[in-house]
Amino acid sequence: MRLIADIGGTNARFAWSRAPGKFDKLLRLRVSDYATFEAALDAFLAIEPSSVAVPEAAVAAAGPLEGDEIQLTNSRWRVRRDALCDRLGTERVALFNDFVAVGHSVPHLSDSDLVPIGDSMPKPDGSASLLAMGPGTGLGLCLIVPDGERGWLINSTEAGHARLAAVSQSEWDLFQRLPDLTSQPCAEDVLSGSGLARLHRGFGGPSLTPEAISDAARRGDQLAQCTVADWLECLGRFAGDVVLVTGSFGGVLLAGTILRQLREFIRDKTFRRAFEGSGRMTGKLRDTPTAIISRDEPGLLGLTYPEVRAT
Repeated sequence: MRLIADIGGTNARFAWSRAPGKFDKLLRLRVSDYATFEAALDAFLAIEPSSVAVPEAAVAAAGPLEGDEIQLTNSRWRVRRDALCDRLGTERVALFNDFVAVGHSVPHLSDSDLVPIGDSMPKPDGSASLLAMGPGTGLGLCLIVPDGERGWLINSTEAGHARLAAVSQSEWDLFQRLPDLTSQPCAEDVLSGSGLARLHRGFGGPSLTPEAISDAARRGDQLAQCTVADWLECLGRFAGDVVLVTGSFGGVLLAGTILRQLREFIRDKTFRRAFEGSGRMTGKLRDTPTAIISRDEPGLLGLTYPEVRAT
């Protein structure tokens, strides 16, 4: 049995896995309700107290893995391997960046787990690298690289902190109006949940949650629809740029609650037009498939697969 946990900037998800591809007893906790990761872990373990040590654990968190710990980028939480080993009574503990966990799920997803954006579907058949990316509290992105008979290499990135360039005078002017920024925006300043809310305010709208903006857009609110369209255009352009930089022409898989909420808008060509661009690589990008991961909790799913060794 394996304890698995997927820790984001807003929500922490805990579950038990008894076999690759399977998990149960999922518990979601709000990060802001707990002072530390350990306090949230104790809340989960208290549901089914056991005198037996946990055999192994795989934990993913939204921040860069530095040695044997992860400091979350958008939270004060820190996840430390030594503290986990002591708390669980096992040396078989592995830490991952949260989008590395999503990446581990990708080779195991079926077509029914994906919603295509465009005319084709990403195929993790080992012929080309892929990207998994998703806006949430921040913007996560990983590379999924074929590794011959050994399967796949899943590489984390900090691409969400790359600077986001404006491509027109009107977009430059909009970026200057974005609240709570003191410099040129990085990608996740715009391409995240808070970024969607920031764009809405930049267009002159009130302060709303991403969910409220999505709901307003579905009801026909023109300002909300304009905000969503501009956000999707920036997301598509950024995704296309990262494909070109990394050569991930096998496809882009988009994860996260925000994108599932905006599914009806992301399929209206705005994203694909921006993704394909208008330069010399348009044809190459036109042939690169994109899709939304519709399956719930791909990060937890991914954590059921990697081997966990004692170190």
